[in-house]
Amino acid sequence: DAFMDKALNASFLVHFQLIAFETRGNDKATLANLTRQIERYKQHPALFAWYLADEPDGQGIDPSLLAPKYELIKQLDPHHPVSMVFCAGGASRYLKNLDLIMVDPYPIPGQSASAVIGPLSQVSRLGKPIMMVPQAFGGGENWARAPSAREERLMTYLGLLYGSVAIQYFVRSAPIGFP
Repeated sequence: DAFMDKALNASFLVHFQLIAFETRGNDKATLANLTRQIERYKQHPALFAWYLADEPDGQGIDPSLLAPKYELIKQLDPHHPVSMVFCAGGASRYLKNLDLIMVDPYPIPGQSASAVIGPLSQVSRLGKPIMMVPQAFGGGENWARAPSAREERLMTYLGLLYGSVAIQYFVRSAPIGFP
């Protein structure tokens, strides 16, 4: 509750993460826990949306596992969108279980920043609002460096040009050294 209040005081909106539920079953206890989360925060003025799943296509999460959760969230709170993020072309399988498609292509350093056009183009044809999630990290895992300011601007502007209604930068922890 303190986090939500601090976000509100700073004029930030919260994309409330529910991804702990993405692979859980739809048993009574899980849905009761999800209900408690939605009921607790649905009226908070800092709430932007419910973030239900992180790259479910890449994790092999069947859309039928997410459907009851989506339906429950919309029943309890029809006023806030439910989102999922996709880095590749799997969003079309989940359209019945989301209101907002997040797209998170992370091209740097292996590709040009303009490589975000492909994924943006794919999801822009699906008929749902888009939130661009530009890469704002590097120096760890498979990303040897973070995008430059110029690359960051290009990814952001391309997101807007391809119809994104919102931008949410993804930042990992502080960069770590690469050999």
